[in-house]
Amino acid sequence: MVQLVTSGLGANKLKTVTNYIEAAKLAVNVRENEQKTAFQKLNNESEKVFPTFLENLSTSEAADVLRFLIQLNPQSDLIDEVQRILNEAKDFDCVDFNTLLKILRYSNNVYLDQNILRKVRNSVLTRAQNELDKPQDLISLVHYDTKSAWLQNANFVKTAEKLVDVMGPGEKIAFLKIMGEKNQRNVLLIRKISAAVSRSSQCLTIAQIQNIVQSLVGLSYFSPPIMKKINEDLPKHSNVLQKWNDVVSISDSLLRLRMGNEKTWSFLSRWATQNAKEASVDQLTRFVSILSKIGVPIEVGKPLAEVLKPLLNREKLRHPVAWLNIIHSLAYFQQLDANLADSVLNKDFVENLLTSSLEKHDRLRKALILLSINGCAVNELENYNGPTISKSSLEKYGILFNSDSIREARQLKYTKNTKECDEFLAKLFQIAPRDKYCKHSDIEEFGTFVDAYVMPEKETGRVVAVEKWNTNPRPIFFYGWQQVKQDVENPENVLMGSAQLDLRLAKKRGFSPIVVFKTDFDYCATDIDKLNMLRNKIHG
Repeated sequence: MVQLVTSGLGANKLKTVTNYIEAAKLAVNVRENEQKTAFQKLNNESEKVFPTFLENLSTSEAADVLRFLIQLNPQSDLIDEVQRILNEAKDFDCVDFNTLLKILRYSNNVYLDQNILRKVRNSVLTRAQNELDKPQDLISLVHYDTKSAWLQNANFVKTAEKLVDVMGPGEKIAFLKIMGEKNQRNVLLIRKISAAVSRSSQCLTIAQIQNIVQSLVGLSYFSPPIMKKINEDLPKHSNVLQKWNDVVSISDSLLRLRMGNEKTWSFLSRWATQNAKEASVDQLTRFVSILSKIGVPIEVGKPLAEVLKPLLNREKLRHPVAWLNIIHSLAYFQQLDANLADSVLNKDFVENLLTSSLEKHDRLRKALILLSINGCAVNELENYNGPTISKSSLEKYGILFNSDSIREARQLKYTKNTKECDEFLAKLFQIAPRDKYCKHSDIEEFGTFVDAYVMPEKETGRVVAVEKWNTNPRPIFFYGWQQVKQDVENPENVLMGSAQLDLRLAKKRGFSPIVVFKTDFDYCATDIDKLNMLRNKIHG
């Protein structure tokens, strides 16, 4: 093939643009190991003769030349000359559609005039409905031209829908992956792909499962049909699943999606425990951390936590935050011991941890984890006499548990989405007016953020005034969608790991928590129903 390209490239042969375009088409199709020779020969000859006929190029010819120049020789000085010609064109409707796609495909190789790119994109959008007819061209366009929001254009999406219908399962997953990687989010297409993949009788491969869950994380989209299929197909690979990196990657994505199917997590936990000898300490650490964060039942994750525990080495895991997080994970699985507790509660570690950051939210988050571990040590370890911390002892590091820190803790729990909690508090204060019958949010000594406190009176069915409280009030925990797992097979609200640990420690400290979920409000038809629901929760 390279002989076909080079044989006709003498200066006496390359006399027209058509000669160049035909030779370039041959050059891009030669074997990969021969491309460099073919490209160099074409570039050398074209630069000798191009200046003689550039001025007579039509818009279509100039576009073809640009397409091959940016692919074969992106450093060529001729690119600027060709762009000058194209800038004078009113539009690119006369240019071959495939040429436009290739210009966008290779536009990242070189800086192109934004006016030219705008005209290319406009022409593609105008003509896509009739001329974009290959799934691979759609995938390539979304993959390589990342500066245009293709999937936000209604007409383009209609074309994409038609092409998704004729894609094979692998192409659909590849398209979903690219949508996630390039942040090209379109719910209509995601649903269409999800429905098609979930209906397929073919078992998803490990690589496909990995691509799907990573894509859904990137798209911030939870697809019940696809999750159901993954829950069905993943255990079928028990005999071929070999790579720890694949398991950690899939599990991390499932955590980010808050996927809560217990059968899937039990399968992954069993596989990890059975193959623990093949894992590095880092892989075991990451996986145990994932299990604690998603909140698998203690008996499911405990065997692997027991394997990891003797392998941990504080000297090798030097970053204090990483050490703090894994000790917190072991505490969740009730694998904390006096030595591990000492390693994070001693004065030097606490000081190093809390003085290494100036960002308020980050410092408070670390302090709350320390208090949580301290709560586990004090309340769950027999005869623990190692170092301890308290809210007051952290004040020397600038962690002041006042109204500001309570507000910051609220943001850590709900991020910016406080609307649901605000509605809950508004209804609660109708039943128990704030400060008079209800104490507002606080941070407990065991590092838990409590949304509110009330003291119900069983005899009267009312709430006791704050000034008359003489025993522990009942802390109220409100949980929105971020604190609850998503499980298509279980409609019950199941909390993430950190929320489970909060409730566990609250009970250890003698509290009787009241738990209110967002879905409790969703099931109520009227405001009166919401108030009655809250009364039942408080006095139940």
